[in-house]
Amino acid sequence: MQPWSVLSRLAPWLLAVLLLGCLSHRTHLTESEQQSFGTRTFAAPYEATFAAARDALPALGYQLLFVGAAEGRITTARKQYGVRASLGLEGTSSAVLYRQYDLRLVRVDPSHTRVIAAPRLYDGERDVSSQAAWTMSGPSGEHEQWRALFAQIEAGLR
Repeated sequence: MQPWSVLSRLAPWLLAVLLLGCLSHRTHLTESEQQSFGTRTFAAPYEATFAAARDALPALGYQLLFVGAAEGRITTARKQYGVRASLGLEGTSSAVLYRQYDLRLVRVDPSHTRVIAAPRLYDGERDVSSQAAWTMSGPSGEHEQWRALFAQIEAGLR
């Protein structure tokens, strides 16, 4: 058997595996990413920033689960963002994918407030936030999610 005949039979499978790998590139959410992209200091007093953050989340489609100004914390309910379909030995299955935010607000000084927006990911009921489940770039990636959240907070401060 010629080597290229084996490769020619495997080529469609290899291409499919490579394509799936490229389309579903997932990574871990690192502390560096969280600090670089998911943390922002606003030139506004704590009370104004807290109100703007509280109002920004529903504007982005999140329901508020916990709002505690004294604690400096806002937590959202889970929001559906997709469905994961899989093919296994028992057949096909699917799970709803959810995201959630846990915002921490910290007074830096009387006229500056830091917002730390920690996202969470769920595959059905399973928290996969600590796994390589994150898409960081692209139109629905975490960088864009954080950009939209911080832009909405900024708009609320105007």
